[in-house]
Amino acid sequence: MITGIPDSRSQQWGRVLPGIATVFSALALYNYSDLSNISSLIVSLVGIAAGVLFFKGNALYRPMLLVWIYAQFPAISMNTPAGVQPLLDAGQILTFKVGITLSGIVFKVNLVPFAFLALYRFLLMASLVGKRATISSFGADSKFGDGLPMEASSPGASISVTTRTG
Repeated sequence: MITGIPDSRSQQWGRVLPGIATVFSALALYNYSDLSNISSLIVSLVGIAAGVLFFKGNALYRPMLLVWIYAQFPAISMNTPAGVQPLLDAGQILTFKVGITLSGIVFKVNLVPFAFLALYRFLLMASLVGKRATISSFGADSKFGDGLPMEASSPGASISVTTRTG
């Protein structure tokens, strides 16, 4: 069980990815308002919804943020006489794509979501900073029970651990 309130620094850094998702999605929604890229519009709506849910404190933002990140990886488009037509390209404003072209179809991978995944992991870890953890699964009959801590907390930079004696 984890309880407590994270410190203000971790809360500030924890807002970075939801803020990026909201801003990038709003800009992509504006750029593709002509319905030229439906997949990007849908992913933009998911990104905005994830950001709103995060700032409202709803835990549903986590799966929506992951959908927003993973949907940006594939970038499949087709070369036509009128130009490149996206088939499945949900990249938002910032993209860096690498790939190959086979028979007029362009298969690419957007590399920017890798950075978003790293920020997502940081967001999850930042939400745990300053909270109290209690380990209750080790009972009296456990071989490791006496050696493992039962409670731990980290207020600020100091760490306190309570072990079972007995």
